[in-house]
Amino acid sequence: MVQFICSKCGTPSTTQETTKDGVVVTCSPESPQTTENKPVPVPTKAAEADVSKEDAANLTRIGRFVKKGTDRVLVDESNWKDTSNRSEDGKYAILVDDKVRVDWEGNEIERKQELTIVSIPLVKAFVSVVRYYPGISLGGNEIVLTAPYAPLFFYYDDLSKIVQEKEDSSPELKQDFKVLAHFYTRWVKQSHDDIRTRIQKGVVLFEDLWAVFRPGDFVYSLDELGEPCLHGLGAGEYRRAENSGYQEYSIRRFKRFSVDLWNVTWDKAGGVFQRITATRSIRIYSEARKISSLPFYPLSPYYAEGNQNKIDALLDTLKERGNKWKGLVSEKPACQLYQGAARQLTNGNDTEYMDERVMVDASATMVLMGKVNQEFVANFNFSSEYLKRQTPGLIGRAGDSKQTIEYEWPVHGAGMDEDFAEFDDFPRDRPFTDRQAQLCPSSVLCYAIKSRAWYEVSLSKLKDVEWDKSGLGSLVIDPDTKKMLAGLVEQHRKNRVRGLSDIVQSKGKGLIIVLFGTPGVGKTLTAETVAEYTKKPLYPINIGELSSQNDLVERLSMHFNRASRWDAVLLLDEADVLLEKRSYENLQRNAVVSVFLRMLEYYEGIIFLTTNRLLTMDSAFESRIQLAIELEDLTTSSRRQIWKNLINRLDEDEDVGKKELLDHLDELAEWELNGRQIRNVLSTAESFALGTQRRRGALRFKMVEKMANRVIDFHEFFEDKAHERKAQLGMITSRQFQERRRFG
Repeated sequence: MVQFICSKCGTPSTTQETTKDGVVVTCSPESPQTTENKPVPVPTKAAEADVSKEDAANLTRIGRFVKKGTDRVLVDESNWKDTSNRSEDGKYAILVDDKVRVDWEGNEIERKQELTIVSIPLVKAFVSVVRYYPGISLGGNEIVLTAPYAPLFFYYDDLSKIVQEKEDSSPELKQDFKVLAHFYTRWVKQSHDDIRTRIQKGVVLFEDLWAVFRPGDFVYSLDELGEPCLHGLGAGEYRRAENSGYQEYSIRRFKRFSVDLWNVTWDKAGGVFQRITATRSIRIYSEARKISSLPFYPLSPYYAEGNQNKIDALLDTLKERGNKWKGLVSEKPACQLYQGAARQLTNGNDTEYMDERVMVDASATMVLMGKVNQEFVANFNFSSEYLKRQTPGLIGRAGDSKQTIEYEWPVHGAGMDEDFAEFDDFPRDRPFTDRQAQLCPSSVLCYAIKSRAWYEVSLSKLKDVEWDKSGLGSLVIDPDTKKMLAGLVEQHRKNRVRGLSDIVQSKGKGLIIVLFGTPGVGKTLTAETVAEYTKKPLYPINIGELSSQNDLVERLSMHFNRASRWDAVLLLDEADVLLEKRSYENLQRNAVVSVFLRMLEYYEGIIFLTTNRLLTMDSAFESRIQLAIELEDLTTSSRRQIWKNLINRLDEDEDVGKKELLDHLDELAEWELNGRQIRNVLSTAESFALGTQRRRGALRFKMVEKMANRVIDFHEFFEDKAHERKAQLGMITSRQFQERRRFG
């Protein structure tokens, strides 16, 4: 009969208990001691008769710490004699110890077995095989492993192969490996084989997650916008539930398995690429779960399913996307067209569909960004919605969209090892390796020009802008003015580098143009066409929206900085507030105008100022404006040209409607509409046709006529009411004047 020793109390026992963690030894029923935790099986002297001579020799090389009274002593596993006071270098190849953690009251909360490899030849062989394993010191004279011995699960076969097949393996190494093999095959191997069998079937228990995530592998996930991501895998560990200081459904209130995941990021301060780590967790679950259903998992399950082609295609896509990301974040800000789901950073991180031009500026500072979510991480995010869909119960209550993957303290962290040092301090001018490109973020930070908000967008849905240089030729303004405008804009680009400027460096290099005229004559359109012609983004600011804010100067400065950084054409719409003459009564507005004048002097880009009150402009602006263009009210001829231009831009599906509208072009030109009204009428009629006929190509002249009549009727009604108010105001003023004369 084999007799064992309870490692907790040190008494003989014949009782074994099989649990999901393997075979453990408990105290005999007649023993007064009890075991609430899981002691580790320990062979005793009585077991020596049941082992071979070779096994007995191996036992003499295993030292084990056991409890003796109130002390813990080191014993020789072959004869159980206390060897704590003897110094015999090289006697043991491995040491085994049962570590016990207690809480502040002394209650045992965790028991883990610890294996220390002390054989120098075996340590060297281990290090040659296990090149990267954060959390385990590989640079000393011993290797400390903790149950369930994950490094042996991943590398035992490789270690055995290098010891047995390597020609220069020393006899000492081979003998010491036999000691390790004896321990492994007797107490660990069966458990590892069972785990490996389940993983080969594509499923894993929560307590076996460590066997799925091998440090140094690469992990697959989907980000919040549904884009595939690849992450480098660092250390992993199980974490206990934390019941205080967190919300009811916080993942920290549950036992979980946490791993360090790292990616490549752009260090805008240092101008180099670095690694960045985020620690993410999988909450405890019951029964076996498909590995591919986890919120993140290594790519290896794909290989097991025979999807090598799918993996190769994914890696090729990630490589192409990563190189695109490298160019966007490390070069100058770029104007791109984005069509797809985007996460807004200025309004609760809501996700919405966006179809507009954006400025990609990964190096934007918080000064440029203004009031955005300070907790935003541009590198990668994990979707709560995706996790709830793929991993039921991971977050808690159904529909609880506020509980996203939470921040966790790193298990080990990146940057604390040298195995991936080539990924750190990587200069921007060096090309990425394939793996570096694949580990780049899936999203990037950008500013939506039309929506005037910061977003996180998917790289895969960003496209180069197709600039329309023909728009300037179609602009309905005086031909001589158009020619002058085009010439000034074209020359400005050259003058910024070598042209005339003020005596003071960087002063007077801007091109400032004032557009004045009644609403709807094409002031904004002129700025838009110039921006398209110069292949620059248009950055519009409505001064009326800023004038009521106390921080007007600060926000105006922010907009100027953005436009300058992005090399944009700056449009200051309704600039009357800033252009109006200064007065003695309003010192605060005078200060704003003075600051604005200084901004104009030092701005080096193109600025358009629109106003309807040119005669009220402060005289100080005259010397700072290179060109003032009056856009006169539309004539029949100019309206005809506008109608023609807009009709020709209709979709190809509207060929019948386009022909019919062009046949009525003279009639359309007689309608007294401004340019903005003409565009709105045509756009509304097109939408009306699509909505009523449920098909494209249904636009007809009568629909346009109907919409135009509504616009004209509303305009006439508005003017009639305005005349009535003026008449009433005139009557009141006249009566007040007569009363003052009578009683004055």
